[in-house]
Amino acid sequence: MELQPVELLKIVKGYAFQGASDDSLVSLVEELSPHTPLLKDKRYKDIYTSILKILAGERDKSRNVTQDLKEYINTVDGTFTLNECYSAVGVSDTKEKGIIRKSLCLMCKNGDLEKAGARSGIYRKPNKSYEVIDLDGTVPDPLDIELPLRIDQLCNVYNGMTILAEGEKSTGKSAFGIETAWLNRNLFPGKVRYMQNGELNKQMLTIRLMLRPQEAYPIRKFSERIEFITRHRDWWDIVNPEGLNIIDYIEEHEKKYLIPDYIAKIQERLTTGIAVIILQRVPGRDYGTGGAEIRNKPSVIVALKRKGKTNSVHIEDIKSYNQQNIGTLFGDEVKNPRGLWREYNLIDGWKFFPKGNWRSPEDKKEYDYFRGGNDGEFVHED
Repeated sequence: MELQPVELLKIVKGYAFQGASDDSLVSLVEELSPHTPLLKDKRYKDIYTSILKILAGERDKSRNVTQDLKEYINTVDGTFTLNECYSAVGVSDTKEKGIIRKSLCLMCKNGDLEKAGARSGIYRKPNKSYEVIDLDGTVPDPLDIELPLRIDQLCNVYNGMTILAEGEKSTGKSAFGIETAWLNRNLFPGKVRYMQNGELNKQMLTIRLMLRPQEAYPIRKFSERIEFITRHRDWWDIVNPEGLNIIDYIEEHEKKYLIPDYIAKIQERLTTGIAVIILQRVPGRDYGTGGAEIRNKPSVIVALKRKGKTNSVHIEDIKSYNQQNIGTLFGDEVKNPRGLWREYNLIDGWKFFPKGNWRSPEDKKEYDYFRGGNDGEFVHED
């Protein structure tokens, strides 16, 4: 086997980048140099000099750059770029940048990194950690959550779940979110985290909360149990994993197809907490903004619609419905609440009041025994 000098240099550099010891590099050159008869030829003086420099200690610099790179990558969560590596490690000359690029290439070959995205120079660390679900036979208890219009009577909500409310214009989307926050202000030990997109500034929010009777709903009680936060993007960064989070609402003007990914990121942050996500819905369309994929993660999906001056709430999907309650409420006529709907009034801009009874999807039957009484009996007690 005969090696060209440039091939020997590549081999030596490769071992140096991987942190090979001085002795092992010297042994490597001693072993391979007899197979490289042209190594000391004047034409390859630069290559021979480069090999000698590596053996003389310059390889230590290469190894340090590589080690610094690995230490930086250990701190990264998600994707990162080649330029970010240059900046983090503090390299500027061409030689050190070459070390970074080759080290990243080697890490990709070893499975420590993966190339990410369509453009070059973007990497990610594979997440190889996982948690095995312990199926010990214990049936978890659903959360004692309350939702406007007593939607909670139809569903089971467990820790880590998301609820999606798709609302058309003027159906009370923010009122739905605020009422949900109020009804469940003591569901978790910490405060409710209410993220809104800026439509409700301090003045507008104060006016809206002051519409409620202050003797029963003093505005200071909202501040004691609910954090109102203005947030336009990256909602998942401030999600409380162990509490109630309400996002009112997710907006994405240019790339609406990203909204399902936003919802997934929010749910991934949850542990024992839950999230209620509100989205705009264009009248006449089958789904809220973002398309059908927005429904992949949420466990309870409702739509707030408006026709003329009439509001109605529709059960779009419930992944875990409360069979016992449904049997009590509807007898044997309803097994799955998907498709049920009913009209409602939004009184004074905050109070949801059922108008009529739950109806079947085809609107052929009106169920008149919801909770066994009149609509006036269905108002939440605060």
